[in-house]
Amino acid sequence: MSEIGNRKSSAKERAFVIEFVLCRNGTQAAIKAKYSKKSATAIASELLRKPSIRAAIEKLEAEIASPKIMNIRERQERLSEIGRGRLTDFVKNGKVELEEDTPNAGAAKEFYRRDGFDRDGNPVATSSIKLTDPIEAIRELNKLGGDYPPSRHLVGHRVVFEVIHIDRGKREEIEEGKAPAIAGSFKELEEGEEN
Repeated sequence: MSEIGNRKSSAKERAFVIEFVLCRNGTQAAIKAKYSKKSATAIASELLRKPSIRAAIEKLEAEIASPKIMNIRERQERLSEIGRGRLTDFVKNGKVELEEDTPNAGAAKEFYRRDGFDRDGNPVATSSIKLTDPIEAIRELNKLGGDYPPSRHLVGHRVVFEVIHIDRGKREEIEEGKAPAIAGSFKELEEGEEN
């Protein structure tokens, strides 16, 4: 048996740690680690409170963390750079330039530069730049920060109306008792509406 913290762990606890790191859901991790489905939520809660289990989860996460994957801070910095990008950051001496020291260079979506000559043989440089939409970057930052209010959902209920068409002649016959009523007399129906 391997150790989690200072004590020996069971195979189920080791499996729980691995499954939790993979799915980030305690109940599902407990079920996949072969704990009872009925008590999986309670077991997961209990296991996640144990310092040895928490330490094992953190250790495993550190082992599998890849430097190639951006963490939350890096994503926020990148999106902030895009959101702060202005066209004036890229214009120097009347020319569009993109250099390493250009502020908010990450906002550049496309950069095009063409060197050539005019009809007289003079060198001509043409450049253009297209920036990433800053509003989209701000929207993504708001999502990461949880700054959007919870979405509202409308729930529609189906209403069914039953319409019975009876011509006036039949109504009079029913009220006078000359014809059989469908569901009681109209007087009974009208009295029911008033109550």
